Parts: sequence; structure tokens; C-alpha cells
Amino acid sequence: MTTVAASTAAAAPAPAGAARSAARRRGVLFACCLAQFMSVLDISAMNIALPSVQKALGFTTANLMWVVTAYSLALSGCLLLGGRLADLLGQRRMMLIGIAAFTAASLIGGTAVSGPVLVLARCLQGVAASVMVPATLAVLTSTFTEPGERAKAMGLWSAVAGGGASFGGIAGGLLTSFASWRWTLLVNVPLGLLLLVIGSLSVERSRPAARVGSPDVLGAGAVTLGLMALVAGIGESGKYGWGSAPVVTALALAAALLLFFVLNEAKLARDPLVPLVVFRNRALSVTNAVGAFSCAAFYTTVYFTPLLLQQVLHASALRASLLLAPQSLCVLISARGVARFVPRLGTRTVLSAGLASASCGLLWLSRATEHATYLGSLIGPCVLLGCGWGLIMTGSTVAAVSGVPRDQTGLAAGLINTNRQLGGAIGIAVLAGVATARSAALLSGQEGTASASAQRHAAAAGYDRGYLVGALLMALAFAVARVLPGRARGGERVVRP
Repeated sequence: MTTVAASTAAAAPAPAGAARSAARRRGVLFACCLAQFMSVLDISAMNIALPSVQKALGFTTANLMWVVTAYSLALSGCLLLGGRLADLLGQRRMMLIGIAAFTAASLIGGTAVSGPVLVLARCLQGVAASVMVPATLAVLTSTFTEPGERAKAMGLWSAVAGGGASFGGIAGGLLTSFASWRWTLLVNVPLGLLLLVIGSLSVERSRPAARVGSPDVLGAGAVTLGLMALVAGIGESGKYGWGSAPVVTALALAAALLLFFVLNEAKLARDPLVPLVVFRNRALSVTNAVGAFSCAAFYTTVYFTPLLLQQVLHASALRASLLLAPQSLCVLISARGVARFVPRLGTRTVLSAGLASASCGLLWLSRATEHATYLGSLIGPCVLLGCGWGLIMTGSTVAAVSGVPRDQTGLAAGLINTNRQLGGAIGIAVLAGVATARSAALLSGQEGTASASAQRHAAAAGYDRGYLVGALLMALAFAVARVLPGRARGGERVVRP
């Protein structure tokens, strides 16, 4: 009897330990997903609040774009450095630092009393998010190591990432209508404080990479400034023209800096920011290309569709944001639902299905006119886009970190998120130019005399042209995705420098 009692007592702590481990992992998943949601939410929520921001802080129409651009430029330009810092200095440490900095920057922006202060705060938010986002993906990858549970965790993280952009518009409309535009930023303060507590308690301390070395400051500066110059040059092309001195200068500077970055990583840096050998991982290379093309198309719809609803179909900002709710729900459902099947189906199959669905949705949207109805012309494409985007986010996230060594998961996360942000920024700039050119061509010779119906027709035709080009970009991403391995394995061959 004594032996049996002793055995029972010895075995008793095991379930308790398993329960604590499960609770900790749930805390990690919640913290990582909420951090990702905060970073994506801010992009689209601010878009809805822009008219109120302009009125409150006296922005000119030309300068208002910097409220959005400052965030996206800083985020896309610094993501690679943020991902590498997570590998070199510790994933938990950089995640908590990123959350704290993002919370502080949100407080500064939400209480800003002038335009320059708000733009500076948005830039600081972008820098903080560039540290926070890749660290969350690296923490997830390190915490969930079994392929099935990793796929489920990535599915939820991807659902949050994909749905955040759409839900941000809804949140922005509600907060701006019933509170103030300031709450699109201030809402991050209590969320950030909650995240700091949960992250501190649940995320285990991680050892930095074995070969810490010295940070590749030169490479980080070159790629950050190069990407910022590239996005700025493309973004200003609509205002000044492609052949103008500001645009040509920015693009030439971007080309020089990015070429130097490649040379530095290949030949000069002792501990490169991006060891180019990681691109021997086929899944990582192909997924980054798919991410860039698909985000160039999808992020454009996040920009175009609210304008189509408000400017052409005369929906209010709040109503427009609510009409986009089905697309957001489809993103969440599809990303979460497919996660468990990724190991069985393979990332290529999941990505291909998502890209095909999104392509069809964009092609359908390209037929919307100024006489379109929501039920007849928009709800169907939104469902196709939402379902497709959920599959794309899940498949590409799993593929991007497949087979990457643990000490390079931050780098892989930084690469995929950089390409997504950069693809989205370039896509909006280019496709907005395509839409504007189409509208201007239809109104040629009617400057100042065009009727309201003619302007609505021209605007709808411009958006249609943008959607059509977006469908072609999705189709291109589909072709690239076919190069991926047919089935998700425990990991691709690990390649080290």
C-alpha cells in the first residue's frame, strides 16, 4: 500500500505540470496573435479616421498621406533588422521591447496636438512594430515545434494578420463615429499593457543565437534607407510623375542602396543581416515572391473598396466599414479552418487554392459599375477574397519558416513580413496610379465641367482597372506558388551559412 501511495504521489505532479505548460502555451499564442493584430489594425483603422485627423490637426490634403505613409515606411524599412535582432538578442526580450515601444508611441500619437507630432508618433509605431511582429512569429515557431500544432498556431496567427486589415476599417469607423479619431491610437495603450503582462508570464526566455557577433549596422542602414526610398519614390510618382526629379532621385538612391546591401551581405559583412544562403531554401524564396505579389493585389482592395463604397455608392464611413465585415469573417474562418490540414495537403495546394479564389474575386470586382449593388456585385467577390486571403496567409506563413534553423526564424519572419508590407505599399502606389490614369482619361476635356454622374462613372472605371491589374498580380503569384514542394514536411532541408 505504501508503494502504491508513493507511486501515486509521484505521478500526481505530472498532470499539474502538463496543465501549466498548456496554459503557458495558450498565453503565448494569445500574446503573439494580439500583438500581430495591433500592428495590422493600425494601418486600416487610421484610413477611416483620416478626414477627422485632417480637420482636427490642420493637415493639408497633400500632407495628410504622411499619417499613413510614415507608419508603413518605417515598418517595411526596419522589419529585416527587427527580425535579425530577435535572433541575436533573444526573441522574448525583443517581443516585449517592441510591445512597450508600440504602446508608448500610440500614447504619443493619441495625445498629439500638432501634425508633426502625430507623424513622428506614427513613424515610431512603425519602428516598434518592425521589432514586435517578427519576434512574435519567431516565438510561435520556437514554442510550437510539433508540425500539426505549429500549423494550427500559424493558422490562427495568419487569420489575425489577414483579418486585422479588414477589421481595422470597422474598428476605425466605430471609434471615430462614437468616440474620437484619437481612440484609433489610444486603444493600443490598454492592449499593450495587457500584452506586456501576459508576455512576461507566458513566453519563456530564449537564448540568443550561438554566433552573436556584431550587428550588421551598415547592412541594416542600407536596406532600411533603400526600401524607404523605393516606397517613397513610387508613392510620390502619382503626385510628381515618373520622370520628375524627386521620383527619379528617390528611385536611383533606392537602387544604389539596395545593390550595396546585396554586395555587403555577400562580401563585406562579417555577420550579415541577411545571410544570402538562406535563399537556397526553396520554400522561403518562393513564399517571399508569392507574398509580395499577393499583397500588392490584396492591400489594394483594402484601399479601393472603402472608396468605391463611399465615393461611388454613397455609403457612410461607418456603413462602409460594416459592409466589409463578411470579408473579414471569411479571412478568419478560412485561415483558422485550413490550418489543421496544411501538413496533409501541403503548402502548395493551400496557397494555390487561396490565390485562385482571390483572383476570381478581384476579376469579379473589376466588373462593378457606378450602378452596382452590394448584394449583387460586392458581397460575392468579398467572400471569395476573404476565403482566399485566409488560405494565402496561412500557407505562406507556414512555408516561410519551414526548415529554417531556430536561430534564423526571426530573419525568416522579417523577410516574409517585409515582402508583404513592401508589396502592399508598392501595389497601392502603382494600382492607385493605374486607377487615377483611367479616371483622368475618361474625364479628359471636362475639367471643372464634368457632371456628378460622369465623375462617379470615371471613378468606378478607375477602380475597376485597378482590380483587374490586381487579378493579374494574383494570377502571377499563383504561377510562382506552383514551384513550391507538393506537401508540407516536417521541414525543408536546413541550410546554414
